Amino acid sequence: MSILTKTILQRLFISIAMLVVISVVIFFAVDMLPGDIARAILGANASTEALEVLRHKLGLDQPAILRFWQWAWGVLHGDFGTSLGSGEPVMQTISFRLHNTLFLAGMGALISVPVALLLGIGSALWRGSLFDRTASFVTMGAISMPEFFVAYTLVALFALHFQIFPPIATLPQDPTLTERLQVLILPAITLSFSVVAHMMRMIRAALIDVLDSPY
Repeated sequence: MSILTKTILQRLFISIAMLVVISVVIFFAVDMLPGDIARAILGANASTEALEVLRHKLGLDQPAILRFWQWAWGVLHGDFGTSLGSGEPVMQTISFRLHNTLFLAGMGALISVPVALLLGIGSALWRGSLFDRTASFVTMGAISMPEFFVAYTLVALFALHFQIFPPIATLPQDPTLTERLQVLILPAITLSFSVVAHMMRMIRAALIDVLDSPY
């Protein structure tokens, strides 16, 4: 077994173990919280019989360890259960938001990777120049600024002042590609702002190390 394969398997095992530990901690921590889920769903005026029926339906009358095992067994088979808040399957709720999340992450990558490459390569080739000093100054400022400040600045400038993009990233039910791009461009720029800074500095350092090599 190669070192790369061994490292990948180790990381995969650690990731799975961390997911299991986090799931156990969150499940039993929520279970120990005061309050009654059945009463929160039915309301304070619900009868005792209705509460008992709902607790039995939700499995709340079973031991916590058994409920966790049933949930974990369902997750292994692709069944994440039903949301107590909306009543919809959890997988359906996640998949709708996951699509938008992946689209936003892809937009952020399409913005950050080319910009970071251009800045990193330019700074490495012309190190010590005005371009290198300016890029380093701007990226250090980008790393220092929190993302919420960048987001507020972009909204104030491009949404409220110039009114180019919407101030709130709310997508319609079946958005077109143009609508997605228009709504998610400001969040994508916000996400890529600090990423560009980190990637640019790493690319610059790696290229300078290669350019200084004797080969």
